[in-house]
Amino acid sequence: MKKQLITAIVCLFILLLFGMIIPVARDIVRLIGLFVPVLLWILFIQNRQKRKLPLKKRAVRVLFFLWIVFLGLFVTRFGASYYQEFIHLIYPFEYGYGCFKDYVYPVLWGINWALLVYCTASVCHSIKNLFFQVVAAAVLVLACNILQDQYVRFLYLWRGYDDEMINGTIWFLFAVVLHMFRVLLKIEVNSKAANVTYWMAILLFLCLWLLCPVI
Repeated sequence: MKKQLITAIVCLFILLLFGMIIPVARDIVRLIGLFVPVLLWILFIQNRQKRKLPLKKRAVRVLFFLWIVFLGLFVTRFGASYYQEFIHLIYPFEYGYGCFKDYVYPVLWGINWALLVYCTASVCHSIKNLFFQVVAAAVLVLACNILQDQYVRFLYLWRGYDDEMINGTIWFLFAVVLHMFRVLLKIEVNSKAANVTYWMAILLFLCLWLLCPVI
């Protein structure tokens, strides 16, 4: 099942890439692209490893990633009315309208972050020094988000931001905090599918960045 999962992930990102390159398919990709993290989580859960973890560890693992999703919901939905300026520093999106702005997008924001933390934790799993593991994972999160900007521009959700250095610093510190909590809770991720997901996402965003002038 693991080989089929990895093949499915590779095919998914290839379809996303060609969908963004081909003008006729671009509108469909704009619609489904935001829900890709949800699909990937479903694939991960359906193809989870047979290794049995103690119930307590499984509960902590699930609650941690649900906590990240809740953070996304809180920051984008409930925190906006009190910390509007700070919210824009963290995630400078121009929101849509109606229920997407109020309910769907905040949840998708958190799911995307949970997936990114999961994948970067797996990529850096082999680093034994926990300090360097946290820093390396946070750097990978930052690199992905910098490249992801290029993809999100095609979805017409991104607004200009004057100081990219401040924005990047906040992204990095946020990632450090999440991975620090993960390490303190002794949550380890070692998944080839997660590794492939991260590097395919990087490849997708990098290709879109390089192809941006022609598409």
